[in-house]
Amino acid sequence: MLPTTANRSPVAMCALRLFSAFALFLAISGCGKPDVPQSNAPAPPQLAYNTVVDFGSEGNSAPLKVSGWSKTEEKFTWTEGQSAVIAVSVPPIEGLVTLRMSLAGMIKEPEFPTHPVEVYVNDQKIADWQVGNTAPFSAPIPHELTKAVGKLTFTFKMPKAVSPKDLGKNEDPRVLGICVYNLELSTK
Repeated sequence: MLPTTANRSPVAMCALRLFSAFALFLAISGCGKPDVPQSNAPAPPQLAYNTVVDFGSEGNSAPLKVSGWSKTEEKFTWTEGQSAVIAVSVPPIEGLVTLRMSLAGMIKEPEFPTHPVEVYVNDQKIADWQVGNTAPFSAPIPHELTKAVGKLTFTFKMPKAVSPKDLGKNEDPRVLGICVYNLELSTK
C-alpha cells in the first residue's frame, strides 16, 4: 500500500513536487520526440524567367550569391575558390528553361587556354564547360527541376581555380575560377 500525502515526510513531498515539475517540463519541451530540423535560412530570392542578372557593381546579383564569390567589380564578379553557389526561387513552368551566362576564365595562354567548369543544378550535373576568353555559355535545365515551384541551387565547380599571382599575371593572390558577367534563365 502506498503512503498517502498526509503521512509522507516533508522531504518526500519536496522530491515528489520536483519530480512532477521535471516530468511536466519534459512533456512540454517535447522530450522523447525526434528532433525536427528547422531552417532559419531565408528563402532564396525570386527570379523571373528571361530576366538578365548583372554581376557588375551596378547589377542585381548580390541577393543570389550564396558562397564562393569574390568582391563585385565594375562589370563582373569572379568566383573565388574551387566552387561558387547561387540560389533562386522560380515559378513552375512547362516549357524548356536554359541557363545562359556570359563568362571568362582565369587563363594564361598558351599554357592554360581554358578553365574547366562543372555546372550543377540541385546537385544534378547539367554541363561541362571549357571557359577561355569572354564568351556566351548555355545549358538546358532538366524539366523535372522547373515544372514545380521551387528552389534552384546552381553550383559551379572549378577544380583548377588558380591565383593570377601563381600564373605570373599579377600580384593578386585570390584563387579565381571564372569571371561572371551575367546570368539568365531563358525560356526563349
